[in-house]
Amino acid sequence: IGEATEISGGLRQIWYKLDSGLDIFGFPDPNVALDTKDKATIWSASIKHNFSRDFMLYASAGSSWRASTVVIGGPVNGSTFQGQFLRSDPETSQSYELGFKSSWLNNKARFNATAFYQKFKSYPYRSAVSPWSIAPASYDPNETVQTGLQAEQVQYVAAVPVDVKGFEAELFYNPNRNLSFSANLSYALGK
Repeated sequence: IGEATEISGGLRQIWYKLDSGLDIFGFPDPNVALDTKDKATIWSASIKHNFSRDFMLYASAGSSWRASTVVIGGPVNGSTFQGQFLRSDPETSQSYELGFKSSWLNNKARFNATAFYQKFKSYPYRSAVSPWSIAPASYDPNETVQTGLQAEQVQYVAAVPVDVKGFEAELFYNPNRNLSFSANLSYALGK
């Protein structure tokens, strides 16, 4: 759209297939077995406009997709309830960014700033401290009664929604060939 404005975009189709499992002492663990097929379409778009040689404004947006997460190291003989925390749904996100870039004082100074926002669905969250789990001490799918209990520290994952927002700013000044000053400020909050 004229020499001052640029628009770009892209589209990608993803076909994903996974067939995996885990045997423990010769027995398949049903909690981490996966036989899945997924399809996703992701996109990106951006626009930038040069108001002058020294000032440019831009905006971009896009989406992303990441396959299911499977936890190895969960309880060996976990319950169906525990099993739901050993894998997550595929993660998706939408992101948005708005910013500008500017030059001042015959290119001796620069001031750039951007603000961003990203929203995730099914983000695979893991606790920094592994919880303890109580499970049968032995596993044999042919046994009708499991005897004995054991406590073990395990990894779990939960698919959670996450919002991330923040901004970044950069200030640079170069008064002469032998001296320059720069300052950067960034802030991000994820919940």
